[in-house]
Amino acid sequence: MWCRRCGGKTKVKCTIQGETVDRFRVCLKCGYKFQTVEAATFDSIWKEHCKTAYSNSKLEHIKEELSAKETFETDNKSESE
Repeated sequence: MWCRRCGGKTKVKCTIQGETVDRFRVCLKCGYKFQTVEAATFDSIWKEHCKTAYSNSKLEHIKEELSAKETFETDNKSESE
């Protein structure tokens, strides 16, 4: 990567990975320090996949399962008391 200030080459001093990749860089020519962030982008094919994979009917089914589980856990707690 090139320095934004002088156009010189830069070196990565530190990388932190999480949901994004943060890189802390320093210019070898002028010493300017800056951070870059690398993140994934979703293209139209991926967006369509997400829409079909998590349609409203599937989300409703998941919500029903979760509410049934919560009811079951609440019933078990009251029985054990």
